[in-house]
Amino acid sequence: MEVKIITYFLLEFITLPARDETAVAGLNNVDSRNKLSYNLLNKFEEVLGAPPVIRIGGDTGDAVQYNPHNNLTITNVFKPNDLEAVNVTFGSGLFQVLNENVPENQTYIFKLNLGQDNVQYPLEEVRATEAHLNGSKLYAYELVDWLSQIKREINNASHGFQIGALAVEPVEQGNFSLAEINSLGVRELVGNVKSESDHTYPYSNCPASLPALMSHLHTIEYFSRWVPSIAAAASINASFVMGETGSVSCHGAANISNTLGAAL
Repeated sequence: MEVKIITYFLLEFITLPARDETAVAGLNNVDSRNKLSYNLLNKFEEVLGAPPVIRIGGDTGDAVQYNPHNNLTITNVFKPNDLEAVNVTFGSGLFQVLNENVPENQTYIFKLNLGQDNVQYPLEEVRATEAHLNGSKLYAYELVDWLSQIKREINNASHGFQIGALAVEPVEQGNFSLAEINSLGVRELVGNVKSESDHTYPYSNCPASLPALMSHLHTIEYFSRWVPSIAAAASINASFVMGETGSVSCHGAANISNTLGAAL
């Protein structure tokens, strides 16, 4: 069995700031490349032979919409005392950032907004992406619904789809696993399936076990649970993407650095 390995990063929309903000992370802004991110992506490509695929959108992917009249790269709306954006609007400047602030061979998975139960949201995203993102930089659209309408908006035949994005461990997936999805003929229905993915955090809610997080053997045992998922993707000649994956999914305690905790 041939296993295709893809190195993968997630960028929430809120890490791509608007023109009037001072950027300290992410990909920065129009005419303002983030040197740290750029050099990091270049180093990955130097070591691995290809830059990591960046998935645009996480939780904020279901709160985002494209507005061609938005002169800012990104506009975020937050509820008081909440770190999660509840409304995100982006303009064509976002694609300038995605085209210009990364290495030449950088590619993306674009998560479509399916959280509003309104087909116009993902349709506008696809139309904007096809019009403004360099064609070679799109690896796939992450797709769950409204296939026929979305496929009609894709101009580049090489632009395919990532399916799955299952957010539960394989042991809990039951009859909604990648193998089951494949058995239903989803590949034939979708067409160009470039990859299948799962998401996971060993500790989806605090508190976490620091000894377990620091144990190499525990890490190997935990991720070996995805061997059947990898085999399922390989069976349809698709790559398997370990999608949104980290250690602990909740926010850190007050006055403690989330960055330091994640690094540990």
